[in-house]
Amino acid sequence: MKALWIESAGNVRYGDLPDPTPPAGWVRLKILAASVCGSDLKVYKSGRQYKVEKRVSGHEFVGVIDEVADETSVWKAGQRVCVYPMLYCGTCEDCKEGHINTCRHREYVGGRDYNGGMAEYAIVPECTLLEVPESVSDIEAAMTEPFAVGLHAVNQAGGAELKGKSLVIYGAGPIGLFALEAAKYYGAGQIIMLDMVTKKLEVAKAHGATDVISAEDTPEALQDKVMQLTGGKGADAVVDAVCLDVTINNAMHFCKPHGRVSVVGLTKTNCTVDFQYLISHEQILTGSYTYTTEMKDCLKILSSGQVSTGYIADPVAPLSDGIETFEKLVKKPEECLKAVFVPGMTAH
Repeated sequence: MKALWIESAGNVRYGDLPDPTPPAGWVRLKILAASVCGSDLKVYKSGRQYKVEKRVSGHEFVGVIDEVADETSVWKAGQRVCVYPMLYCGTCEDCKEGHINTCRHREYVGGRDYNGGMAEYAIVPECTLLEVPESVSDIEAAMTEPFAVGLHAVNQAGGAELKGKSLVIYGAGPIGLFALEAAKYYGAGQIIMLDMVTKKLEVAKAHGATDVISAEDTPEALQDKVMQLTGGKGADAVVDAVCLDVTINNAMHFCKPHGRVSVVGLTKTNCTVDFQYLISHEQILTGSYTYTTEMKDCLKILSSGQVSTGYIADPVAPLSDGIETFEKLVKKPEECLKAVFVPGMTAH
C-alpha cells in the first residue's frame, strides 16, 4: 500500500509499505480521507522519532471496513467508520470518573503507538470505531476528531449554558473554527473571533462569527474593542485556541467577572498569568485537553445538518501530494486551514 511517514525533521516520505493484516479484535479500513493535526506538524518540524521506523502518521481519519478479524464481530465489511484514536484502560481513577482523556495508561492510534490513517489502509481496534451517518461527508468525518477538540473546549467554557450569551474565540485556525461551529450549535448570541491572519478572519465572518478583530493591535486596544462589542461588561466566556502569555492574559481581560476562560491551545513554554486579575474577578480558568464523549456528539451534530465543517478542509490533496502539502503547511500557514488527504484522489 501507499503511505506517508515522517522520517526526520522536515522529511516526510511517500512510498510503499506492506498491507496490514488485522489481529483478533481489530479491523482493517480502506481509508477514504485523513486530516493533518498540529501534532503531526510538530513531529514533522522536530523530527522526533516514534517507537518504530516508518510509523504511519495521522490520527484523524475515516474509512470503510474491508476486513474483520473476528467472524463474530458486530462490525461488518462495508461499514463507514471514523476512529476514536485514544486507547484508554477503563480501570484507572480518571477513567472510572469519566475523564478518559486523561487516562494514565493511554495509547494512541496514528503515530506514537500504532500506525495511523495517512495510508491506503489502516488496522484499528474494534473498540475505537464510530459509525458515520450517511449524511456526513467523508471530509467532515475525517475531521470529527478535531471537531471534538473544539466542542470540548466550548463545553469547558459553558457548553449549552452559552445559549444567547457572548463568547470570544481567540484564534481562527482549525480548532477555533470548530469551536465556532460548536458555539453556533449551542446558540451563542454573540461570537467574537480574533486572529492575526486576515484570511482566517474572513472565513470566520463568512461562517457565522458575529464580529471579528485583528489580533495585531495592542492588548489594551484589543480589550477596549471587546468591551465595546459586549456593551462594556465583557464576554460571558472565552476560548483560547492559541495559549501564549498575551492571549491568556487578554482572554481574562476580555471576560466578565465570574466568567470562564477555556484554554485549548497547546503552548510551547510556561505562561505567565496575571493571577491578581483572575482572583479579583473570580474568573474560572480551565484547561481543555482533547475530549471525552464529544466525537459521538460531533457525528450527531453533523448529521443533524445544523452546522457544517467541510469548509475548514483546505487544502484537500491526494496522498501522493503529501510531501508538498506538509511543506506548504509549515512554510505558508497563512494560506491553509486544515489539510486533508484523500488516497483515491487524482494527483495534481
